[in-house]
Amino acid sequence: MKLFLSILILCCSGLTLTAQKAVKDGATTLTVTPTPDAHPERPREIVALLNDARLAAPELAVDTFLKVVESKKIKDPEWRREILDEALRMADDVKYPIRKQRVYYASVPVDTVSGYMTLAYDQRLDSLSLKARAIHDILADDRMRARQLVFQIGGDLGLKSVACDEAMSYVVDDLYTSVASVVNEAFTPTEIKEGVRGLFILPWIENIQSPSQIMPVIEMLTDVKATTTERRLLINAFQQSINKNFADDPSFSFAFYRDPNKASRFIADSEYKEELTAAWRQMLVKNTSGPRCLGSKPKKDSLPWPLDAFNWLFPEEKRFKIEDFESVEYRGAPKDKLYTDSIMYKKVSLLYKTARQKKNLPENIDDKAAQLEWQLKVTDTLDLLDSWKASVDESDAEVFNQKTLWYQDLISQVKDPVVELAATRALLRCLASSTVQKDSFIEWLVHVKWAAIHNPTLFKQLADEFPNPNFKVLNNRNSMGL
Repeated sequence: MKLFLSILILCCSGLTLTAQKAVKDGATTLTVTPTPDAHPERPREIVALLNDARLAAPELAVDTFLKVVESKKIKDPEWRREILDEALRMADDVKYPIRKQRVYYASVPVDTVSGYMTLAYDQRLDSLSLKARAIHDILADDRMRARQLVFQIGGDLGLKSVACDEAMSYVVDDLYTSVASVVNEAFTPTEIKEGVRGLFILPWIENIQSPSQIMPVIEMLTDVKATTTERRLLINAFQQSINKNFADDPSFSFAFYRDPNKASRFIADSEYKEELTAAWRQMLVKNTSGPRCLGSKPKKDSLPWPLDAFNWLFPEEKRFKIEDFESVEYRGAPKDKLYTDSIMYKKVSLLYKTARQKKNLPENIDDKAAQLEWQLKVTDTLDLLDSWKASVDESDAEVFNQKTLWYQDLISQVKDPVVELAATRALLRCLASSTVQKDSFIEWLVHVKWAAIHNPTLFKQLADEFPNPNFKVLNNRNSMGL
């Protein structure tokens, strides 16, 4: 009886008993073989990194969680699921919901508020981009879970029209790429035959709310291996969804700027070419005949953009003519601040650029006196940058972006290790104390990443001087090769 109870207790504790009756000194002995652990021991290094990430900004936390999964360092599928589920929950806490990019205005240089925000958005740390990445990661382990997530989003992204005075529009390509992957991999032949897959993808086409979605949808339709029945359904929906005036000229002009040939090939190669061409022409007419922004105004004797890119698609009698658009009114330009107009920017530029040009002259490269003078100018520049504060004319973010870029240029130029140490310390002090870290984390992170990549050893050394959860996570990620 005692033996039976012992076996029962051990079994309930998750152990497998192999009872061997053997008489030795009048006692029965048991051999106990442990059951393989259902939860293998989790590497402390990764556990510590994830715990640190939870204390960092949500953008960095989600990015770290996804990097850990994508690194293939974790073999336990249950743990990967836990990490991805937590990453998805945290993705709702990031500040910016949708990635944006500066709309194309050929006369506007990159040194603007929108130019630097584009650099920040290009890290893909907005909520939608992070979710798209998580869906792609989940698809590798759990196709039904990835499918469920795509269904929950449902294609309605809530994109509002962009006005002529706005400098940025949406970029949603990553999400549609993930949707296409799920559509191709998460459905059975029976579901495809019964039309389940076609109905699943339909809302992603019917809910085109912005011209920014047109090219991503075209790429998705190109990537999806659709049946003839599905393709008929999806092309019909696409034709209806684009056949309207979006009342969003900045997004409309920018939508086709990167690669108009991709849209042309999609139409020209389609088995429904005639219908698609007609729908495409109607869309162009509805979005170019009414009032447009100044940035879309064509040069003399030219068709308005993007008509000139697509005019060849149409029969000769249907092609657009310049005189068809002579009465179009162009009004409204983006309100975008040019950084180089700043008084302080000009002061720093005069001091620093003059010294930089002088030290780079061939006759001064090996001249010790000239190089010493350069180092003194660097010190003066660091003092000037340190005194540069936000004002009525310049916000914290504007000052921050300008200062950090001067620091980066300066650090890249100096050769003396002592001067580089001082300049890097000044940059990290600026980063650690900036309110931009809280107000617009993705802007802040652009410059932190530069410091961490430019000289990882020096960054690791100096970051400890400024206790900061975000510095710590980046340092640990670098150490782990993430």
